[in-house]
Amino acid sequence: MASIRRVMRLLDTPIAIPTGSHPLPLKAVRGEVQLDNITFAYKDRNHVLKNLSLHISAGANIGIVGATGSSKSTLVKLLLRFYEIQAGQILIDGIDIRELQLIDLRRCIGWVSQDVFLFHGTVAENIVYGNFDASHDDIVYAAKLAEAHEFIVQLPQGYDCWRTRSKTFRRTTTAISNCTRNSQRSANFDFG
Repeated sequence: MASIRRVMRLLDTPIAIPTGSHPLPLKAVRGEVQLDNITFAYKDRNHVLKNLSLHISAGANIGIVGATGSSKSTLVKLLLRFYEIQAGQILIDGIDIRELQLIDLRRCIGWVSQDVFLFHGTVAENIVYGNFDASHDDIVYAAKLAEAHEFIVQLPQGYDCWRTRSKTFRRTTTAISNCTRNSQRSANFDFG
């Protein structure tokens, strides 16, 4: 009974980040990202980012490096609007992300977290997770983009092989395949 109460409290939690009204069709995304003088602090803490400006051209590959706790992952979480900035603007293709529909914003950005998780199921099911109408060709294409196809086809049942105990590289590349397949025009981040 206590578990049900916790679940009900969670379900009753108000949505903290409102969605915008501006649609962002995936096919229209170029991928230019502009952080304009942004400032951010986690609740009741000092600023972790203050007056940061950064321009990332569409199609650019960048690396953001720094010590543990230097807010590298925070940048992606802000871009995905998991948190709201206190000052400044974050723009994608010239549009303030606060104006974008959250579902569209998050669909156009692929993110591979430091903590990769594979669900119990086949390699193909893990790649397709989040967009179940993908064809087998879509799955193979995403795996090839992530450079995972070669080891997948060497598995006993290939893409139909059930996930058991995988090495970190295989978990990560399968997650990148999923990320790539779900957002083909996105910036993909891998922090670690």
